[in-house]
Amino acid sequence: MALLCILLWLGWLACFPWQLTSDDALNFARAVVRFSVIEESPHFPGYPGFVWLTRLAAGLGLSPVAAIVAISWLGSGMIAWYGYLLCRSRAAWYGLPVLVVLLFHPLLPTLALSGLTDAPAIACLLAACHSAECQRPRRQALWLAIMLAIRPSFAVLAIGLWSYSGWQSSRRRRWLLETLLLTAMIGAGCGWFIWMHDGVAYLNEGVRFTQGHYELWGNTPVSHPWQGLVQWWQLLAGQLTPVGVILLCWLVLQPLCQRQGWSFTPLWVCLLVSLLWLLTSQNPENSRHAALPVILSVILFGRSAVWWRTGLLQVAALALICVGWQAPSPPAISTALTYAAQHCHTLVTQYGVKLAQQQFQLQVIDAWYQASARLALTQGACRLSSEPLAGSEVFRGRFAAEKDYYLLLPRN
Repeated sequence: MALLCILLWLGWLACFPWQLTSDDALNFARAVVRFSVIEESPHFPGYPGFVWLTRLAAGLGLSPVAAIVAISWLGSGMIAWYGYLLCRSRAAWYGLPVLVVLLFHPLLPTLALSGLTDAPAIACLLAACHSAECQRPRRQALWLAIMLAIRPSFAVLAIGLWSYSGWQSSRRRRWLLETLLLTAMIGAGCGWFIWMHDGVAYLNEGVRFTQGHYELWGNTPVSHPWQGLVQWWQLLAGQLTPVGVILLCWLVLQPLCQRQGWSFTPLWVCLLVSLLWLLTSQNPENSRHAALPVILSVILFGRSAVWWRTGLLQVAALALICVGWQAPSPPAISTALTYAAQHCHTLVTQYGVKLAQQQFQLQVIDAWYQASARLALTQGACRLSSEPLAGSEVFRGRFAAEKDYYLLLPRN
């Protein structure tokens, strides 16, 4: 039954147009043909595991764009499957409500059609958690190594899960040797692949990208630390509802409040680490960054045999089916740029800059360069933003987790 639900869901998503949804996805599509981190194909740190998977898909006859979407599409199906298995290990029928909630939560379809690394990396993490609970240390180490090859920024999660498994293992020395050996083998292959293409210039690009990520474009600058927490509250409340965020905090604190002592699980460790990583190193403007803690919290919530939690999940599953089922349509950014190409001679935006230039042949001014953007707007350029603009054309995202875009045409 669970497998049938996942196959039907994948078939529904296969009916959507598989198109590029961001500049990052465009960079990955270029990497299928030519890999070079210094040319941002893709950007640092390179994601060699994801590139290998997309090239494998392209070898089966898919175009570069279809190849990257296919890997994220399959990764999302794996997320649902392992979420089901992690709940089913506690009680046979508790996994199905969790499966439906995961499938029809707006974040998972968004990840599936994004063409980015989030879905396959989260799937590998859940597979590693499942292996840890089944006491399969070699399989766990393999899944974590693959996860790091696909999305190296998940290293903090790998360290957290390694620390938990090492603490739980009765044969720590052997476990450590096997884990390091598997990780080193896959890491060496990734390093060799990158070095063969970019050499020492890769290190210089790493310094430049890391500085830019933390100081300029990666994290939205905030005037006060509390402002960042407010932004994260708004994002998580939008994906989980305010009650869901309170339950998320309760899930984090629950193992620390047990009378018989602290009781940790691999999923709980990953949830705690993902929240800390989210609040300190991620951009609250991207809803997909909240996907990992949302997915982990849904699974953890559904693993308990408490009747009211199961009932709540069943109600949530029915509600999400009613509101989550959408007719296939192109991504909002593609629709907005198509409209802009027909009505604008110049476009000012900070979203899909390369996409607009290379796929839609638009003259684009990057809105990060504020002086140039202001000058272009005074000369009749259009403005594309994810923030509401008075009098603008609105392009709604296909799912609630996708950005809406607002295109302001110049006044005649």
